[in-house]
Amino acid sequence: MQMQSGLFQRMNQFQSKKFKTLQKRWYLKLKESGFKEIEDTESSFEYLKDWHSHHFQKKYEPQTFEANETYYRMASGLLHLDTFKSDSEKKIWAMHADGIAIRKIAAALSIKVWVVHRTITDLEKKMRLLAAELG
Repeated sequence: MQMQSGLFQRMNQFQSKKFKTLQKRWYLKLKESGFKEIEDTESSFEYLKDWHSHHFQKKYEPQTFEANETYYRMASGLLHLDTFKSDSEKKIWAMHADGIAIRKIAAALSIKVWVVHRTITDLEKKMRLLAAELG
């Protein structure tokens, strides 16, 4: 119980008048120096401004997750159709279907990023055509 009390006291110190006065003084100094605040200090929650923007909400809405899930499920399915021109193309697509970033794929396979990007773009077109035919 005493440990909880100590924690509460430490947290409560950030609500004291002395702390708030010091905080305002430092916020003013930072603002005068050109510092750009990333937290919404007007809110009692002090959320990060970018995290609670429309962009963030749009990027992480449920439909986006569902669309990504569908895409990667289709990408994994393409692996089993054996429609690849080379082993390299299949390795690139297998890594992509696992969600590995283009740069990491290029580094792992010791090839240029643009080659990976072009390969993925070409195979995405093929995947979409196959999906439309089946569809």
